[in-house]
Amino acid sequence: MNIQKNFWINNFEEGYYDKVIISGLLKKRGIQSNWHNLVYKQVKTFVNPKDRHLDYACGSGTFIGNYLYGNSLGVDISPIQIEYAKQNYSNNEFISVQDFKNFENEKFDIITILGLLEFLQYDETIKLLKFLKSKLKKGGKIIITTPNFTFLFRLVEIFAK
Repeated sequence: MNIQKNFWINNFEEGYYDKVIISGLLKKRGIQSNWHNLVYKQVKTFVNPKDRHLDYACGSGTFIGNYLYGNSLGVDISPIQIEYAKQNYSNNEFISVQDFKNFENEKFDIITILGLLEFLQYDETIKLLKFLKSKLKKGGKIIITTPNFTFLFRLVEIFAK
């Protein structure tokens, strides 16, 4: 996990995903920005404005700040991204993974994990999902997205031939 932790902390400029998405949408082009936009719009349909929402691995806060209602807690491993989110989306709360331990008694109606699991090992994924399940209110939901790399690689193989 330390290798991946350092990867997320050291390899992305402040606000990286926010800048990619906003820039792509303004230019009306860009696969990455359009993919995120479509995913965020779809996931938003599962979040009720009255729900207490947790966005785990929130990055620069783009999903919470641009698509939701001001009732979210964003958690991320990168202090740089958390600081960016706090500065740009102050209508929500953003904290580090370490500080999330202070929320041990809080339960959420809905938890989103958008584009994280593909970067974790199997045992890390199981541990995280069990932990986040314990943070749900009765009847709560966890929404997970991850790119379908298998499909993408098959498509690349077709065009590479």
